[in-house]
Amino acid sequence: MILPEIIRAEDFGGCWDSYLDHLYGVFLDNFVHEHVHFLGLRVTCRRTPEHRGKHSGFWHMISYGEVEDDREIEPRRCERLCWVKPLIEAAAANDPDVLCWENKRRTEKNILIMHSTENFVVILGNRSDHLLLKTAYDLKPRRREKMLQEYRNSNDPRAGNS
Repeated sequence: MILPEIIRAEDFGGCWDSYLDHLYGVFLDNFVHEHVHFLGLRVTCRRTPEHRGKHSGFWHMISYGEVEDDREIEPRRCERLCWVKPLIEAAAANDPDVLCWENKRRTEKNILIMHSTENFVVILGNRSDHLLLKTAYDLKPRRREKMLQEYRNSNDPRAGNS
């Protein structure tokens, strides 16, 4: 699968607000104005609590950190925000470049969608009647290896074995 070109901050003439507004527009177009489905379920995103007038789900896609109010914007996440929807769609189409598996963290079941060569993962929370777009991020080598091992030991939810 060929992913879209990343969206670089430099392309916005150093205007961080314009860059964030553009990224938020991509997020809204991909997950709010349009409906994405995977495994027959709609993919939704968290709206609240909003931060600076933008959906909570958006901030999770472009930042990292355990404490909501202290999350740090991550440039690589920002640049790759435009990859999230195409990866979900490619996973739905059983694209061979996309790995897909379920995991359980505490009591939550998640679906992970990872590009096989781009070191990028999308995490969907498995709810009873929809999938929640939780986050997406670039993988460091150690984390990638850990996820690949988890993939090898799991079932692909697209196969209907889970």
